[in-house]
Amino acid sequence: MRPWTWLLSPATLVIGLACGGQGADPPAPGGEGVESADPDAAAEGGGKPMTPPADDLEGLAAGSPFIFVGKVVAATPEMDRRGMIVTRNKFAVERVVVGDPATKDVTLTTLGGTIGERTLTASGMPAFAPERSYFVFTDLARTTYNPVTGNRRGVFRVERGVVYSYEGYPIVAVEEGRVREGDAAAELPGDGKARERGAVAADDPTTTGSIVSVRRADEGGRPGEEPMRLDDFVKAVQDAARR
Repeated sequence: MRPWTWLLSPATLVIGLACGGQGADPPAPGGEGVESADPDAAAEGGGKPMTPPADDLEGLAAGSPFIFVGKVVAATPEMDRRGMIVTRNKFAVERVVVGDPATKDVTLTTLGGTIGERTLTASGMPAFAPERSYFVFTDLARTTYNPVTGNRRGVFRVERGVVYSYEGYPIVAVEEGRVREGDAAAELPGDGKARERGAVAADDPTTTGSIVSVRRADEGGRPGEEPMRLDDFVKAVQDAARR
C-alpha cells in the first residue's frame, strides 16, 4: 500500500481551523516549559502567523514577543482531535534574545509530520530537525498550528556560531533593518542538500517541478563575504526589536 501524503496550503490550513471550532484542542500541558497554544475557533480572525517581507527583520521582531536560540531535543508527531498530524518540537533554550530570560525550554507545535504511512505537509511550514540549533521568532500564544512569525522566514539555522536562513543561505549582513543573504546555499549538517535560488531538490517530497541548478558552497556568499556571527545577528535583532 502506498503511503498517504497530504499537502495543505496556508489558505487551506486557515479554512480548516476556522471550520473546526468544535472539539478544539486545549493548550498542551505546560510542565516546566512553555507550550505553544493549539488552535481554537478564533484562529481565523486573530491568530494567523504574521508574514512580513522575507528580509524585513523589524517586521519579524515586531510580531515576536519571544525570540530565542534553541536546540531541538525532540520532534514528536501525534494526531490531534481533528485527525490532523502535528509535531511537538521541544527546544532546549540556549539563548533568549527577546522575552523572559528565565525560560529554559519551549515546545512549538507545528502542523505536519509522519505517523506510520500517513504524512501531512503544509506549504511554508517550518520543520525542525532533532539536535539542530535554530534562531526562532515566535509568539507562544498564537492560536494556529504555526507559532513562528512569518512561517519559514522567521526561522534561521545556527551552525558553527554563524547564521543561515532556513533554506541554508548565509546571512551576510543586516542593512537598515533588512536581512541580506549570500548567493549560494551551504550544505549544512542534517540537511543533505544545498540549493541555488529557484532550484528544487529531486529528493525533496515537499516541492514539485524541474531541477534548475544546484550549487554547493562551504559558507556561501560572494568572495569576501562571511556569514554573520551569532552575536552580531543577536545585536541586530535586539536593535530591530527596540525600534
